[in-house]
Amino acid sequence: MANQHAFGKRDFFSIFLRRLVYLIFRVIKKLFTTQSEYGPIVFYKATSQQEYSDLIKKISWFLPDEKVLANAVLVSSDNFEYIEKSNYLSDKYRASGFSVRLEHSVNDNMLFSSASIIVLTKFRYIFKLAILKNIGKIEITDPYFFSYVESIAWQNLCHNSMNKESKSYYKEVTKRNFSVLQQRIMGRENAVCFVTGPSFDAYKDYNFETYDLKLICNSIVKNDDFLTYIGGPDILVFADPVFHFGPSLYAESFRDCVFKVVRKYKCFVFVPISTLPLILNRAEDLSQYFIGIEYRNTSFHFPTSEEIYVKDNGNILTNLLIPIASSFANKISIFGADGRSKGEKYFWTHSKTAQFNDLMNSTFESHPSFFRDRDYSDYYEQHCKTVNDLLEFGEAQGKVYYALTRSFIPALHSREVNTRSHNN
Repeated sequence: MANQHAFGKRDFFSIFLRRLVYLIFRVIKKLFTTQSEYGPIVFYKATSQQEYSDLIKKISWFLPDEKVLANAVLVSSDNFEYIEKSNYLSDKYRASGFSVRLEHSVNDNMLFSSASIIVLTKFRYIFKLAILKNIGKIEITDPYFFSYVESIAWQNLCHNSMNKESKSYYKEVTKRNFSVLQQRIMGRENAVCFVTGPSFDAYKDYNFETYDLKLICNSIVKNDDFLTYIGGPDILVFADPVFHFGPSLYAESFRDCVFKVVRKYKCFVFVPISTLPLILNRAEDLSQYFIGIEYRNTSFHFPTSEEIYVKDNGNILTNLLIPIASSFANKISIFGADGRSKGEKYFWTHSKTAQFNDLMNSTFESHPSFFRDRDYSDYYEQHCKTVNDLLEFGEAQGKVYYALTRSFIPALHSREVNTRSHNN
């Protein structure tokens, strides 16, 4: 069933209906948003031992900050004799003040009215009157609701729960690290961006010594041979709420590789700023290497030390790789961005040496709606347009872009160059 969500036939009418419900919810929520920095985060609710255990596991990853965790309440059904005896309610939770409240104790509406955020584990709970009256505070983590909503809600939860002082800490970390990176790579002219398409596997046919700035993305971190071949990356970028910041075995393995690579090569890492609490609470010794990027619904922008943000457009190549490379270099080459061939049933094909293929099913199981509600063809069409518009934006500023490998993406195909080395 999990594979069916990712590779099965799309039910476009059902996707349309779910999208419509989500858009209506988002509009109404925006009209009534009244978030307090000091009220509790209420998780509503767990109705079985399995749901309870699953929620505790997710909370342990997504709320690593003890100040935030101390302000969390998990509402459960009133027949949970095992709750206080559960091994999942560890000493960390008890010490932080994290609490579990039974459902019958919140029928006076006080908990919901005082909450800063109400996390709904199932969308249908929104129709409970006490919750509906506080719709401006709601985040939905129902894995069957719609598309990316669940994964983004979890990813941003800790950061959204912080007060202004705590958030400002991560902005200062970002500014400091961006400045250090800028000084380290000042004067670099030629950048190469590595992407995870099938053509990535031909990397040994190329000589990358002439490139003085190397950027990698995503699961390339698992390929030790490649990293050794290029002498290590200067910059790593990743940003996916499912594959990189989720609770799946895939995401856990990915993060382990990230920490290993950063410790070995001392490379700088760009991630969405909302994810810094998740990363730095697990790898405090690496805080000098992580830079949090703000995503904005605006025109294209190459980050600067004064304005560290990018246009949010839904793909690592156009969100982070090209904009960041364009911030530091004038000639940018792109390697391994194959795009999507006709007849594919997924986003596109990946290199087997730059993907955790044996763990993919764990992402399908953890985030079914993320895959179920995707129109891959429509996503790819939009991606191709974004690549074209972004490259034209950069070229208007004097940047030059090359595609080193064959690509189905029209804007890259038209910029292909043959730089294979004598190793062929």
